Amino acid sequence: MLRLSEAAEEGFKEKQQQQQQQQQQQQQQQQQQQQQEGQGLMSSYDFLEKHQQQQQQQQQQQQQQQQQQQQKLQQMLQQLLDADNAAADRQQLFSFCCKNNKTASCLCVLQQAAAAATAATAAATAAANRNKSKILVELTYTIVSYLQQQSKAATAAAAAAAAAATAATGHQQQQQQQQQQQQQQQQQQQQEDSSNLELVLRSILTTWGREEERKENKKQKQKKEKKEEEEEEETSLLLLDLFTDFIELLLQQQRWSEAISWATHVEAAATAAGAGAAAAKAAAAAAAPTEAAAAAAAAPTAAAAAAATGKVYLSLHLAFAFLRHGDPKKAIESKSLIETKSIHSQQTNNRQQQQQQQQQQQQQQQQQQQQQQQQQQQQHQQRQQQQQQQQQQQQQQQQQLNRFAIVCYFV
Repeated sequence: MLRLSEAAEEGFKEKQQQQQQQQQQQQQQQQQQQQQEGQGLMSSYDFLEKHQQQQQQQQQQQQQQQQQQQQKLQQMLQQLLDADNAAADRQQLFSFCCKNNKTASCLCVLQQAAAAATAATAAATAAANRNKSKILVELTYTIVSYLQQQSKAATAAAAAAAAAATAATGHQQQQQQQQQQQQQQQQQQQQEDSSNLELVLRSILTTWGREEERKENKKQKQKKEKKEEEEEEETSLLLLDLFTDFIELLLQQQRWSEAISWATHVEAAATAAGAGAAAAKAAAAAAAPTEAAAAAAAAPTAAAAAAATGKVYLSLHLAFAFLRHGDPKKAIESKSLIETKSIHSQQTNNRQQQQQQQQQQQQQQQQQQQQQQQQQQQQHQQRQQQQQQQQQQQQQQQQQLNRFAIVCYFV
């Protein structure tokens, strides 16, 4: 019996020890689980903090970029406004004077506007239009790039929010909701900015269409003016020929006094017409320097007109001289003499033109040679740069091989 009781006690003690060991193991497992959970929470907090810091940095960068782009847009818009401020101020002043029945002030404003219009040359207007076109192009490029960056930033923010949503739990969800609200507000503001910028783009598009229409109208107007000038030149040449024939007819009829009066009047009219045409051409050349090609194409016609005009002047002068000396036969024969002289003058003019063409060809050849030399120099420089790059690459490869050999030696 004693042995049985002792065995029972020993068995009970063993069971108690086993239970205590199991409890200790369970406690250790629970502690390990708690430690793991604490580490997981700490890692999630660290991840969220890092993610928030990254988002803040990205938002700061985006805000800086937006501020820079907005400043650039404001500068461009200010330039566009400054280009039209003078005309707008003058128009407002004129309307104010007219409303208040200030006739003298209205006249003064009109005189100022007329003086400003006459002082502004066509070249300055063309330069202003070119600057305006450049500003419109830069403004359009800036707006489009800004909108593209906004779309990219929106997609990146959505991806970051989705990544944060997968890692956030409990209290972190509240922070995520706050961040989402802030992002929604920013997106709404960006959408408003985008809509405003789209309105600016629409206005630029309409301005562009008007500019193209204005350029087309200007081209048609220039063509019309050029055609009218050619018709006027043809008319003046025809009139000169007809008046010359009429004066010769008067000489043949021995109507000396009438021939002299007609000769003087025709000479004065031809001189005035030639001076007016020359002044108009000079003004057109000064106002439109970009149309040098059209002027060069019209040069042969102008040369022929000048030669015909000179021929008429010479015939009138000789006819008047022969009539004054009382020898009308020579006045009738002066036409043949003038034709021979005009042929000689045409030959000399042709020679001069050939010499000028040869000089231009020589200049073009020299320019081509200079361009070829410059191209050769550029090619030589490129080759030298390539050789230097190859040498640097070889040196880098040799250094890497040396390092590798040293490492292998020590290993």
